[in-house]
Amino acid sequence: MAVKPLIDLYLRKSKNLREDDHRREQSTDTQEASGRRWADRNGYTVRHVWVDLASGYKADAKRPDFDKALAALRNRETSALWCYMVDRFSRRGARAVLDVIDPVDGTEPGRLIFEYDNLDSANERDKRWILNRAMDAKESSDQLSARTRETKQQQREDGQWVTAQPPYGYRVEIVGKRRRLVPDPDRAMSCRRSSGG
Repeated sequence: MAVKPLIDLYLRKSKNLREDDHRREQSTDTQEASGRRWADRNGYTVRHVWVDLASGYKADAKRPDFDKALAALRNRETSALWCYMVDRFSRRGARAVLDVIDPVDGTEPGRLIFEYDNLDSANERDKRWILNRAMDAKESSDQLSARTRETKQQQREDGQWVTAQPPYGYRVEIVGKRRRLVPDPDRAMSCRRSSGG
């Protein structure tokens, strides 16, 4: 009986989604189930499942399993790396995938499979589409960041509360799915006492 080739799965979900956003992004459990079905249909054995709950965009975001997954692929511990879609892999642009599928140091390229996008870097025709999707993901993140910054700046200029912590003397009250500030006499008093007032 022939030995099946090995494949690793890389799953990622943004950590800072609001509670009401849970349906907008596929869970890591659902991603894993999709990856295992893909591996089974295509004659692979899943060797390892890597999971990060982190931003795929922020330069300072820590994604330890992403780094380990790429190292396993580079060291040929696995023959391919499956990811549900390009924007789950990275939102930092083409360089993130180019370093794997066409390394500048001349080492053998790694194989990336993006099931939802129906893209496989082993197919030459798919490489350009992978790069395009990576740039689309970066552009989308850049636009979202710009809109968020502009909105928060306008809110600050309008004197609105935009930080995670409520101002002194207030607490956050959840009404339905919305948050609002309400006076908190206990907190206001403790602030006065600590300031010596």
